[in-house]
Amino acid sequence: MAEITTSPETTTVETVAPENLDFIRAIVAEDVRQNRYGGRVVTRFPPEPNGFLHIGHAKSICLNFGVALDFGGVCNLRMDDTNPATEDIAYVKAIARDIRWLGFDWGERLYFASDYYEQLYAYAVQLIEAGKAYVDSLNEEEIRAYRGTVTEPGRESPYRNRSVEENLDLFARMRAGEFADGAHVLRGKIDMAAANMKMRDPLFYRIRHAHHYRTGNLWCIYPMYDFAHPLSDAIEGVTHSICTLEFENNREVYDWLMEHTQKPPRPHQYEFARLNLDYTVMSKRKLLQLVTEGHVDGWDDPRMPTIAGLRRRGVTPEAIRTFSERVGVAKTNSRVEISLLDYCIRDDLNFRAPRVMAVLRPLKLIIDNYPADQVEELDASYWPRDVPNEGSRKVPFGRELYIERDDFMEFPPDDFYRLAPGREIRLRFAYIVKCVDVVKDPQTGEVIEVHCTYDPATKGGVASKGRRVQTIHWVSAPHALPAEVRLYDRLFTVPNPDDLEEGKNFKDYLNPLSKEVIAEAWIEPSVANDPAGIRYQFERLGYFVSDAEDSQPGRLVYNRIIELRDPWLAKRDAPVDTAQTTPVSAPATKSSGSASEPESRRSKSDLRDSVRAATPELVERLASYTQDLGLSYEDADLLSSDLALARFFEEGLAAYGGAENEGAKSVANWVTNEVLREAKETPISELPIQGRQVGELAALVDRGEITPAMAKEVFALMLRTGANPRQIVREQGLEPIRSAEQLQPFVQKVIATNEAKAEQYRNGKSGLLGFFVGQVMRETQNRADPKLVQELVQQILKAK
Repeated sequence: MAEITTSPETTTVETVAPENLDFIRAIVAEDVRQNRYGGRVVTRFPPEPNGFLHIGHAKSICLNFGVALDFGGVCNLRMDDTNPATEDIAYVKAIARDIRWLGFDWGERLYFASDYYEQLYAYAVQLIEAGKAYVDSLNEEEIRAYRGTVTEPGRESPYRNRSVEENLDLFARMRAGEFADGAHVLRGKIDMAAANMKMRDPLFYRIRHAHHYRTGNLWCIYPMYDFAHPLSDAIEGVTHSICTLEFENNREVYDWLMEHTQKPPRPHQYEFARLNLDYTVMSKRKLLQLVTEGHVDGWDDPRMPTIAGLRRRGVTPEAIRTFSERVGVAKTNSRVEISLLDYCIRDDLNFRAPRVMAVLRPLKLIIDNYPADQVEELDASYWPRDVPNEGSRKVPFGRELYIERDDFMEFPPDDFYRLAPGREIRLRFAYIVKCVDVVKDPQTGEVIEVHCTYDPATKGGVASKGRRVQTIHWVSAPHALPAEVRLYDRLFTVPNPDDLEEGKNFKDYLNPLSKEVIAEAWIEPSVANDPAGIRYQFERLGYFVSDAEDSQPGRLVYNRIIELRDPWLAKRDAPVDTAQTTPVSAPATKSSGSASEPESRRSKSDLRDSVRAATPELVERLASYTQDLGLSYEDADLLSSDLALARFFEEGLAAYGGAENEGAKSVANWVTNEVLREAKETPISELPIQGRQVGELAALVDRGEITPAMAKEVFALMLRTGANPRQIVREQGLEPIRSAEQLQPFVQKVIATNEAKAEQYRNGKSGLLGFFVGQVMRETQNRADPKLVQELVQQILKAK
């Protein structure tokens, strides 16, 4: 491939000033300000090596390593390897590889809980000697029965009051291997009537005669998570133990162990919302099931939500980090729409992936009036005009080409605008051609060749006046390279596979169309010598990556990273009964190009065209939205695909106010992104909001009456309450702080609270400006203009 000038892929993460602090960073900032840990910030990421990391782990990785970077601290990588039955060194290596690929480095701070077994044992003995732990001989079922319920207190085990000497003896014999699995456990002696059931004498150690991948058969007792995790934090000097909300109730056990084994300052646990992503599962147990039962092709299957799967699919670490940042750090669990991840992937690849041409389902096109022995080398740019990268390549053009089978129909309906008998289209970078004949298979009647004539005067984009034609991609048949292309789609057919109907298993929702292999695709020859792992946009088809495992000289294999637009939106727009037909998102199958082609096999664009063909009002709107309102074709295409949606948009535009057509793009952006996301499962007419409310919200943002961040909160409240945005802003106290007079008390408070840092700033540490701006924005709940905040902070700091 010719040289491409673009930003190289990097896995380096730069330190940034902690502005607009989330609640975790706010806690850390306050601890640093108060010098609670002597200025130290030590976090950790502690995976159990019993499977591959997934994108939910990526969010935690970005948070733990990111907090350390933001505050000049360190983040440890610790393998929480306390279950010998499920752990393996292969998982350890995979975890390390994934974290490094994401762009984070732990330096020399790779630790293993198994390295602390002797210290953990000593802590257990210390607790026994203090009367805070005992050996219990109840079996697993009895322990569960004695624990009680959420409404009834537990009962004390008959072994709870064993003497310290007897407990020490039994615990030593447990370690020596005298007892079978399950014969005894070590429990904390806390409170069997505690409201938090985790505090009802939690298990600290169990007997397990199993080979450990690192310690071999040296140990036959292993610490439980609730025991090993907090004490490992203490051993490593961790200051902020950040984990997800499912461990919120475990925090009491954490604090109890710290109180009875450690001196201040002790580590403290903080919880944030875990990532729950639509159309996938985040349970390693379920992911392991998919792997072991052969539903996917391993942990790195591109359909899997694992980091390894995303990497093989072609997703970049930058896209995943951006996604994690956009999801944010919250205190309550919620589900994240996969469309946000898709957006981050597309946005990243748009500036990274050079454009080339490939044909997946080839139909031969022969130009009858083009010289048979002539080959032209056409100059083709790798990048569209709106991407600030440079570079081009030469593509061969001759008499015989391949085009996409879907770009031709022998008997087209009125709403089909590509190639057909007697019709013209433009070949990308080349000429306008006109179909004059077809050749069919004598047995099946399928069109196997399309014959055309070309207009030599239209080369490279030149067109005769009045000729409006669509452009399609192509490859030169004699020069194109054969390739295997794998088309991947969502792994599950429903947003939440864990939300099971009665009698269902999560595997019942697996998408049977999540993978299609095209064995004989064709791609332009410019890619012949490119290394495996390079990403492209196949024009009009999507983003693809050369498979790093299977591509080799003479065998090109490409994985589809993502389509150019979300095909699942077509399900909402399509005028078909989705219960009776193949989902619109299914890859198209080979067809003869007849007009009777089933609706389910037609592209999402064709489906919207067919709706417009039946509704003249929508045809007029498509033209008006692009020509009069200046909307992009993509937005206009969506907004004019349904009459109710179009009226919703127009109602919003009317409510926006201002000059004629002012706000069209803003209102369109809110409708196509936010409103349509809510309308995936609910008709737009049944949403609790109306178009005028969305128009009013867009106007509030554009006129600076609320910030974009506040607008998201207001929109969420609109959906919950149906209230108007101005009413919500007023009732929630979200009016922006507009003047320096209003803002000054907030700035003075932050500076007074952080006087030591203020003095450092005055002495030349200018990088602290971002800290002060972030603190003020947090105090004002993002209601202030950051530029005004910065100006006022600088002014007040200099005045003193």
